[in-house]
Amino acid sequence: MIQNFNQTCWGNNGLMTRLLQLLCNATKTSEMIEKGNCHGFNALPIDVFYPIRVIKFPKLFLNSTVKAAMESMKYSYFIHTWSAVSKKFL
Repeated sequence: MIQNFNQTCWGNNGLMTRLLQLLCNATKTSEMIEKGNCHGFNALPIDVFYPIRVIKFPKLFLNSTVKAAMESMKYSYFIHTWSAVSKKFL
């Protein structure tokens, strides 16, 4: 992991992602999603974990858009709170 660590590239440091790509013979996460089960793992679409991208995260704090933002999360397991963005609203 140390030799591949890149602090300037978000998502580059996903050890589990790289390991599963190797095991599943995939170069992209989207290929793992298409293949389905791979050694007992199922890759899920990004919206399951990041239904609201960082650019749209403030919509959770605006009265005019919070209902639509909450609706977009109904099939998600959790949301990323984008602390660099959300701390501005606390």
